[in-house]
Amino acid sequence: MLQKNDGKIFENNNLLIGDWMPLLYRVLKENTHAYVMTNFLNLEEMMMEAKKAGFLIHNLLIWEKNNVTPSRWYMKNAEYTLFIRKGKSKPINNLGSKTVHQFDNIIGSKTHPTEKPVDLMKLYVGNSSELGQVVLDPFMGTGSTGIACKELGRRFIGIEKDKSYFDVARMRLQE
Repeated sequence: MLQKNDGKIFENNNLLIGDWMPLLYRVLKENTHAYVMTNFLNLEEMMMEAKKAGFLIHNLLIWEKNNVTPSRWYMKNAEYTLFIRKGKSKPINNLGSKTVHQFDNIIGSKTHPTEKPVDLMKLYVGNSSELGQVVLDPFMGTGSTGIACKELGRRFIGIEKDKSYFDVARMRLQE
């Protein structure tokens, strides 16, 4: 868990953004979207590294968590998502989507410390892909994006370095 205010809560947090962002750019198809979630502490570096890798920034999206836990420095009730693209811009599928998304944060029964609501991931997957297309989640955690893909008829590739989280994701996706 977070021991100091450095935004690092995982054993494998030594991976630098500048090391993986160019790899994400390389494997993403031309003229497609990517969503990269981050906290406030890493937002500036994330934007800089995305641009350096070749991504163009479409927008900054905000997940407003409808429930929060107390904090010494304001209760953090939001998480940030860089909505970026490779190549030419293409519209999202639901043109009525706003930049602030309200979904309950998962509290109590989390399978991962930063687990995302499946409905939030369905919004992003549904807005940037079509039936049968492949969605990549290079930091899959316990598989919320994979479940969203399954429910929306998309194919899914998930990568997770931590075997215990990978095993939970596999079980969730098999259910």
